[in-house]
Amino acid sequence: MTLSWSARIVATAVLLGAFALATRARGADASKGIEELEQDKAHQVLVAEPLAKAKAALERARRFRAAGDEPRAKAADALATTWVEAARETVKAQETEAHAEAEVARVADAGRLVERERALVEEAMMQNGRLRAQLDGLEREAKGEPARAAALTDAGARPLASGVDAGAPRPTDAGAGKPTGATK
Repeated sequence: MTLSWSARIVATAVLLGAFALATRARGADASKGIEELEQDKAHQVLVAEPLAKAKAALERARRFRAAGDEPRAKAADALATTWVEAARETVKAQETEAHAEAEVARVADAGRLVERERALVEEAMMQNGRLRAQLDGLEREAKGEPARAAALTDAGARPLASGVDAGAPRPTDAGAGKPTGATK
């Protein structure tokens, strides 16, 4: 199916009109975006530079249109829209960074809490061991075993042989096979 020349011209005019409206809509979007970002007082310092550049691009687009240079006006509108999008992305990035910093602080607090809880558990386990040793000592004492031998056994040391002075130096395990005081 072939279109006549008049149908082609009408179709081209409609497409160009739609493109011009879309381009003007981009300029209007940029203007609307600038207004929205100017209302955001919390991020005004952060977006000041991109908004200034977007306003300058919109002003250039207006001057190009006044001069009848629609292609450059469209390019200036597109530039303004890009600067508005950059400002929005900057705000999003700053908010994401603030959220990440808050999460890092929360995780650090949780880490400190876990470390404190671990220390408390270790302390409770040591206290449990001491109480168990005391209980074992009391049970041995009740059975008539000497408390000193029980305490040394609980501590992992060899019990002293009867008649050995507890304050005297003991031979080390390394020299266990040699008699003490003998020289060759």
